[in-house]
Amino acid sequence: MWSAGAMLFCLGTVMVTCGMYVKARHWAALAPANASPDAKRGRKVCEMCAKNEAVIQCRVHQMQLCANCVSAHYDFRSCAYVPSTRQTNSKARAQSQSVGR
Repeated sequence: MWSAGAMLFCLGTVMVTCGMYVKARHWAALAPANASPDAKRGRKVCEMCAKNEAVIQCRVHQMQLCANCVSAHYDFRSCAYVPSTRQTNSKARAQSQSVGR
C-alpha cells in the first residue's frame, strides 16, 4: 500500500517537472535571437555588430561601438568619441555624496 502511494507521488513529481521544463524551453524559444548574454548582464553591446562589448560612444550619433566597428564608423569631420562609461553602483554613489567627496 505504501509503495503504491510513493510510486504515484514520484510519478506526479516527474510530470510536474517535465511540464516546467517544456514551459521553460517554450519561453526560451520566444526570446529575441539577437539578445546577447552581455546585454542581459547590463553590459553595453555594440550597436553595429551586436556581438562585442562597447568601448566607445559616438556623441553625435549616440551609438555604442566596439573596437572593431569604430574603424567602419569613423568620420573625423562630424563624430566626437568618448569612452563608454560603466554602470556605477548606486550605493557607492550615494555613499560618496553623503561623505562629501
